[in-house]
Amino acid sequence: MASVTRPRWEGRRCRRSCPGSPPSAMSLRPRRTRRSLRCCSSTSRCSEWHCRGSMASLLYGAGLRQIECLSLRVKDVDFAYRQILVRDGKGGRDRVTMLPEPAVQPLQAHLGRVRAMHQRDLTAGFGEVSLPHALSRKYPRAGYQWGWQFVFPSKTRSTDPESGVIRRHHLYPDTVHRAIKEAARAAGIIKPVSCHTLRHYAEFRTMPSRTACGLGGASRLTARARHRFVAPTAP
Repeated sequence: MASVTRPRWEGRRCRRSCPGSPPSAMSLRPRRTRRSLRCCSSTSRCSEWHCRGSMASLLYGAGLRQIECLSLRVKDVDFAYRQILVRDGKGGRDRVTMLPEPAVQPLQAHLGRVRAMHQRDLTAGFGEVSLPHALSRKYPRAGYQWGWQFVFPSKTRSTDPESGVIRRHHLYPDTVHRAIKEAARAAGIIKPVSCHTLRHYAEFRTMPSRTACGLGGASRLTARARHRFVAPTAP
């Protein structure tokens, strides 16, 4: 029986080439950004936690990604050195970024309210938080410590689907995303604004450099980022 010669491309995944679209340049001016941050704290549905305004300030001032800000622990915020230690960022890398000075006092007041809430949870028999990388087996009581608590916890407790333990997780990502959208509409910003928009504007509000890429967790300056910097913006 004669052998059948198969074409070289058979069995491989073929990716259709699509015509690329030019990236859209951001037009967030500092005045509009500050107005959006003020609206974020004033239009918050969970205004009793005053957390959305603090999160937006960190996204804009520290250049954090949304999941990095949500997963932030109390022990990773250093007020003395004005820096934030980001754990397990993009690519599984840790990095140190700056803590903006205008966000220090509101964040300290927010952590005071979170600590009071944590004390109430401990009194009620709860207060444990999930730990990364199976640290709960090595340090069984570490989940109750104040340093491991989330900076932006949820206002309600929930049951962990894996272990069945009732814990207080961090805020749901859609909650912050909706708050940024509402703040942009309240500030009169027409263009699409998301959490990543604040991060990109924080990372490239000045001339891109190796320092800016390191603080933002970017390994290199992409063509989209260069276009975002050199593109003209409306006043």
